[in-house]
Amino acid sequence: MEIGSREAVREAVIGGLGIAAVSEFEFVGDPNLSTLTIAGADVRTHAHVACLQERRGVRVVNAFFDVVATILKRGVGA
Repeated sequence: MEIGSREAVREAVIGGLGIAAVSEFEFVGDPNLSTLTIAGADVRTHAHVACLQERRGVRVVNAFFDVVATILKRGVGA
């Protein structure tokens, strides 16, 4: 089954519809949930950053992209 958001996945699992794989970074704990580690798995996720061209000149948008560039230079999450 494909569900549109991590919150909906979480609620589906709590509701007994099955199990789900989510990154540790995105996991939100709940007394009704348990975690399992997949040993030896090299599982990766990707994030994409996009912006409308006409918004690229907005100061807060540029600041956000500066933060993203800094993170990428450091290799965080790589």
